[in-house]
Amino acid sequence: MNIDNRNATRVYPKDFIDYTVQIESLGFTYKGYLGNVSETGMCGILPLSFTANKGESIQGNIHHIPLDEHIHFSGKIVWSEEYQFQKKQHIMIGVQFSKIVDLPDYLFALSLSFEG
Repeated sequence: MNIDNRNATRVYPKDFIDYTVQIESLGFTYKGYLGNVSETGMCGILPLSFTANKGESIQGNIHHIPLDEHIHFSGKIVWSEEYQFQKKQHIMIGVQFSKIVDLPDYLFALSLSFEG
């Protein structure tokens, strides 16, 4: 997957309000928001201080705040672009997971409800 193969930006961060994303890259930890997720990848919205290069390997977790659950992942960045969120500039990235991530039923159902 790369930015040229995307049909459209399908990001619904307001619908994932109960989730945060934490990414470790080049020895730094960045916290942001979940834009969208599937078993094979995710979209994250991170602060402008996050400098990621396409193809860079990362690891991190998706945190479900109400249940205090963490879904760990590793993968690589397949695209990034500037994105305005909550009236501030951020970096939005697409991550392709290294292996399929087993999403909890409630998160899987939430992500499917926006496709279509």
